This record gives sequence, C-alpha cells and structure tokens, in this order.
Amino acid sequence: MSFSEKHPWLTWKNVHLFAVGCIVAGVAFAVVGATIAGLEAHGWQDFLARLTGADLWLSGDFPEPPDVPSVPSAPSVP
Repeated sequence: MSFSEKHPWLTWKNVHLFAVGCIVAGVAFAVVGATIAGLEAHGWQDFLARLTGADLWLSGDFPEPPDVPSVPSAPSVP
C-alpha cells in the first residue's frame, strides 16, 4: 500500500493551504498584539518598547552616568 493510498488527504495543495493558513494566523496575531500594545502605550516610544520588550529610555528620564574614577598620579622620583 503506497503512501498516497494511506493518506489521500495529504496532497501538495493541502500542504500549501496549511502553510498559507499558518502565515495568515501569524499576521492576525501580530496585528492583534500590536493593537493591544498601541492601546496601552502613551507614545510611539512606549509602543516600540512594548513590542520589543526593551527599555529604550526615550521618555527623557535618562539615568545618571556613573562616577568616573580619578586617574592616579605618577609616582615621584627622589
């Protein structure tokens, strides 16, 4: 018994339809996710941060830079 006789539903057409369905579902989930993130965001920076999950510090509240250590002086020669 050949494979096509065991599984007559498994054709190239059905494989391609399944692949297109997965792509459409992925795009739909991305649109829904972007819409939900956009509803909760207060600006494009927040929207971008929610999509990427990164804290971009684009709101104007920049962290203070760390203190720079002083350069040691050269030893004196007697």
